[in-house]
Amino acid sequence: MDKFEINSKFLNRNVTYNFLENPESNIYIYFFDGQNLFDLEECYMDATFEFKEALDKAKISANVVGIYAPYDSNRTNEYTPYTEGDPEADYFDDDFTYKPLGIETGEFIVKELIPHIEKDKKDIVRLIGGASLGGLMSLYMGAKYPKIFHRVLAMSSHFNINLVESGQMLNAYDGRNKQKVYIDVGDNEYQEDPLLSRSYVDLNKMAYGVLKDKVESKFVYAKGATHHERDWAERMPEALTYLLN
Repeated sequence: MDKFEINSKFLNRNVTYNFLENPESNIYIYFFDGQNLFDLEECYMDATFEFKEALDKAKISANVVGIYAPYDSNRTNEYTPYTEGDPEADYFDDDFTYKPLGIETGEFIVKELIPHIEKDKKDIVRLIGGASLGGLMSLYMGAKYPKIFHRVLAMSSHFNINLVESGQMLNAYDGRNKQKVYIDVGDNEYQEDPLLSRSYVDLNKMAYGVLKDKVESKFVYAKGATHHERDWAERMPEALTYLLN
């Protein structure tokens, strides 16, 4: 696995990504928070997604592109695909300036990163995935670019910043596009904040309620699971198996 940088005119910065290449496979997985996929020394938390192990358990050969997030509060900006924040959302610190750039992040992936990675390969099965705000971005990418992303993996997706635009995003899914979506949530996302945990459960269940009537989809309710890479890693083989096998 190698690590690279690519300049993005949409985000006006160099974006780091890692690339686990498998030239024999026509499956390409693009994953948000790529710094958390493989390497414990680079990840934000004290655990990774254990992505290689998940692929092995699922018996899947794939090309994996891990897109690194900014190492500061700009992650929130680049990982929210809204036109504005919800003024009723009690989410932002007083010293944080919210300037959503998720739409630009999507354009970077589709118009700059994918052509750079895949070049002239044909007949590709493409998956977009992530957790928390990465899950939100994955659902957005599937809704915005259904012909490009055939599989969507969204773990513990964070909808709280703008509920109205989240609903509009989910309603954009259309069964004619033949996508598959995996969505899950833990019942103990934030141990120190039961109300926030409850909101995650309710909002992700509602998201699945919208999606299940539109596209082929699966919902997993993980008992005892928290908002952490360690718990997402446990569910990753099942998610990949459902979407790609």
